[in-house]
Amino acid sequence: MIYRTKVINAAAVLLILTLVVLILVYGKPFFVPIAFAGLLAMLLLPVSKWLHKKVFITL
Repeated sequence: MIYRTKVINAAAVLLILTLVVLILVYGKPFFVPIAFAGLLAMLLLPVSKWLHKKVFITL
């Protein structure tokens, strides 16, 4: 009984890993621009804050 549970757990882990890899491979055209946009947003956040302070001080 314990051996059967271990086999089922191992098969479930293998299936989940396979599905994750397939999703990442076939989702590459979607995930790469999203990741690039997130990176660009994080890099430009200090510039955006600085410009926001400078513009609202003069108004």
